[in-house]
Amino acid sequence: MIAVRAINGNPMTFVVSVSGRDVGQMQIGIVPIVHDLTVEKSLITRKIVEALFQYAKGFLKASGFDEAMMLVEEENIPMKAWVEEKGFRQEPKAQPYLTEIQ
Repeated sequence: MIAVRAINGNPMTFVVSVSGRDVGQMQIGIVPIVHDLTVEKSLITRKIVEALFQYAKGFLKASGFDEAMMLVEEENIPMKAWVEEKGFRQEPKAQPYLTEIQ
């Protein structure tokens, strides 16, 4: 008999058992995705971007999150440099996939 049970938390863990023996698991974490960070071209400065980033970071922290993922388009070299300067790390071995849940 195949059974699946959930262990609440962040990440939430789903464990699959066969005949009472655990044989696999899957974790689902809730991670905010930061995207579409835009500033008027004539006003792009590190101070403006930093103020926006720090406010959003504080909001996420106050909401109970301890990490976030940031999406940056490949050709956006200035944003990539800024993100890397802030200590974000690229996940080279992970390929993101998107699915609609219906």
